[in-house]
Parts: sequence; C-alpha cells; structure tokens
Amino acid sequence: MSFHINCSKCTAINAINDTKQRFCYVCFSELPKINSTQLLNISEADKKQDIINKNYIKAMEIMPELYTKSPSIHIQGSINGNSIKFLIDTGAQISLLSKSVAVACGLDKYIDERYSGELVGVGTDKILGKVHYTEITFNWGVLPCGFTICNNNNIIPIIGIDIMNSHGINIDFKTKTLKIGKNIIKWC
Repeated sequence: MSFHINCSKCTAINAINDTKQRFCYVCFSELPKINSTQLLNISEADKKQDIINKNYIKAMEIMPELYTKSPSIHIQGSINGNSIKFLIDTGAQISLLSKSVAVACGLDKYIDERYSGELVGVGTDKILGKVHYTEITFNWGVLPCGFTICNNNNIIPIIGIDIMNSHGINIDFKTKTLKIGKNIIKWC
C-alpha cells in the first residue's frame, strides 16, 4: 500500500510504500508517526484523488472546451439613440438596466418605484423600480422591452429570460447567432 505524507520541515511530499519508513527523501528529517486509522484515511484520500484525476482526464479528452473560457453573448443596440451593448443572459430571470444607463437613455421619468425591492442572485442589489416599456433599436429593427432598474451603476445591461421568452428568442451556440423573429443576429 502506498500513501503520501508531507515532511514537516521541508514540506516535500513523500510517497511512502512501507510504514517502516521514517525519514524524508529530501531533507532526511524524521517524518511524523502515523497510526493505522490515519493510514487508512490517507489511503482513502489517495484513492479518491485518483478517481477525481481519472474523471478529469476523461473530461479533458471528451469535452476539452469545458476548460476554456466561453465568450459571453452580447448584441449591440440603442435606446433613444444611446448605443448599448446588451448581455444575453439565460441565467437572468429578469432584464436589467443600471440607474445611470436608464438616466442616460431618458428613461428615469418612466421608473415605476412601486416595483422597488431587493435583487438577489449571484450578488445583491437594490431595485429602484421598473420601466414597463421601452424599445431597443437594432440595425435589423425594434424590440419592445421592459427593464428592472438597479442601483448598481456597474451592472451590465442584461436581456434576460423574460424578454427572450416574450419574443421567442432562439440561441444557436453552433453558429453563434440569435434568432429573433425572422432576424438572425451574430453575437458581438
């Protein structure tokens, strides 16, 4: 049976095949004594790590793209003449704009504060309200939308599932395009 133990002096990892071995391969200092319960735990940990390593290798062989950064889906549009790069976010239940973007687009007078509250997801933010209706202009046409307005001015404008569902937007990951009605839009 083989197990690994760190040397307390030089921190080298020693692969031990014999429970009688008491000295580090690197600095020759005495290794800590291990009882049979500790030995069993170390052995089980090594077996688990071996299983994890084999699982990782299989994933790398079959699906190596899982270990590279996938590009986000963005499309370029405008609201009231203000150019905006929108993130298409299939994990966002609602579509979001920051207050600063809403103000820059002249939407601040449309913010319905009855819809204020707290936004909870990966992080948290204060919801200032909702703009029930506005239009995003694209080079192919106009998309009617509504947005929840957040306090965090660093938030990226998001088109969420609410708008995607409303307009039947299809995402094609093979061709890196969105289909909105008869329009096919290439991601930015």
